[in-house]
Amino acid sequence: MPDAIHEPTAHAHTASMRPAGLTLRTLVQACGATAFAKRADPGKLERGLFALLSPLMDQPIAAVHADAVRRLIDTALAAGLEPHTLNLRIYTLRKLVREAVRVGLLAHDPIADLQTLRCQEARNRMLTPVERSRLWRALFAEEQFLRSFGSSSNATGSPAAVSAGVTPNVETPFSNPLTPKVMFSMATGLARGHSDRLTWSAVDLTQNFMTVPTRRGALQKIPLHEAVADLLRRWRRQCRGDLVFPERIPALKGVSVRSSWGHLMEAVPVSALHWNDFRSDFGNYLVERGAPLEHVRYLLAGSRIGDIDLTLNDAFFDSLRDTLALRLVDFPLTLEGLATYASTDAVITDGDDPSH
Repeated sequence: MPDAIHEPTAHAHTASMRPAGLTLRTLVQACGATAFAKRADPGKLERGLFALLSPLMDQPIAAVHADAVRRLIDTALAAGLEPHTLNLRIYTLRKLVREAVRVGLLAHDPIADLQTLRCQEARNRMLTPVERSRLWRALFAEEQFLRSFGSSSNATGSPAAVSAGVTPNVETPFSNPLTPKVMFSMATGLARGHSDRLTWSAVDLTQNFMTVPTRRGALQKIPLHEAVADLLRRWRRQCRGDLVFPERIPALKGVSVRSSWGHLMEAVPVSALHWNDFRSDFGNYLVERGAPLEHVRYLLAGSRIGDIDLTLNDAFFDSLRDTLALRLVDFPLTLEGLATYASTDAVITDGDDPSH
């Protein structure tokens, strides 16, 4: 049954009740602070909303109705935007309009029948032992390749040192900004968006924890295992900027995370690997080894345990670190560990891969 607000008579009626000159842009200015409140990145939400609704932003508010928004959503889908991204913008627009109704700028909700999009089921992937082995080996090969061209300023990165068979040790600097980021992501399960925006100011390497935003916009303290904290300390000596994992750093000239990821995916035969597969692999790995579900939810910064601030409970924090230790059994977090992994004779064969 069509919604009454899409009929001409309804538009004429509601238009007469709206303030003259009111547009979607002025609505954002008036009610945006409430609509975007408690979000991890309100500026990004606002920019996304403006990008989706740009043809309607300066139109009279009577032009903003569910059908008009649906047409723009269809255009965005055809352009390649993901449904879950558009759903976030739909949710934000709903909040904006409802706040406008609440404060009296609108007589009623003109997008009340606007529905969110149906998304595919979330990927829930766990890497096989073979895939992990291939990934570690490919990372080490890429490190060795870049080091052979002297991209590292350390003496052990010179071509002469490589040809002489120098073995990396725990102090050997990284030649590829992708390597520590992959190690960190696999060891913590942190989502790519969070790792891309993680700053050194949000990381405490004295008490070993990081602070990340949750989906509800709150800040959550996530403990770091000592081995992961040590990885960050070593990486900090190379990375001098504000971001923990920038796209590129001056010390590693001509090498970027994006280009290295492309090379890695060409080199390692892991089927359709997405970055956030590291996140689902982290959670599945811990659950498979008997970790408490509330620990896994909390470590993935999606805790629904309640409103109690569990980060202030030292015993709970220590138990989370015990859970993290399960993940790091036989887990390389140094170039030395990668070198050992790459040179070991105990190679897992395809016949051992449960995916075959």
